Amino acid sequence: MSDPEEIDSLKNLLSLFPGCNLWGSLPCGPWSKWQSVNLARHGVQFRKRLEKKRAQSKRLLKHFIEVAELVLSQGGHKGFEWPKGAAGWQLPELTTFIQRSGLYLAECHGCYFGLQSSKGNPMLKPRHVVTSDYRLATNLNKCRCQHMKGFKHDHVKGSDTPKTAFYPEPMARTISECLSWSMCLRCQ
Repeated sequence: MSDPEEIDSLKNLLSLFPGCNLWGSLPCGPWSKWQSVNLARHGVQFRKRLEKKRAQSKRLLKHFIEVAELVLSQGGHKGFEWPKGAAGWQLPELTTFIQRSGLYLAECHGCYFGLQSSKGNPMLKPRHVVTSDYRLATNLNKCRCQHMKGFKHDHVKGSDTPKTAFYPEPMARTISECLSWSMCLRCQ
């Protein structure tokens, strides 16, 4: 999503498949809650590096939105995911796109899909998804923590953090099955 020529190529390809679906999940690191802690600890030099990473993230988001608008205009659906607490959700270009496109918001939790720490304990990892597909939003909203109230999840931290950037297989299956609703077991 960073190369304008690749974006044009993708848009040309997508125009051959009206009604296709698009899923996006850009790197969330620049928008992580931890960045406020890092800013307080590491000062001006860190701020400059973070601003550069955020500018790059905004370019990726701009290109994603451009492609998503094409998919929506051709009758397809789009979905976009970031962790619930990511500061990127407040970006005006994203909030405007969500409102303009009438997207649905869903929240799902990693522990529901079997996300575990290296110790084998469940990790909550709340994620927000915006989508044009009502069924997908409705079904993802059902995929929340089933643990008893007060249950202590392991925190996403340290060496466990990188693996949470990937979806557990049950989450990926739920998304793909709901986007192909004839296959969705939750919709039956």
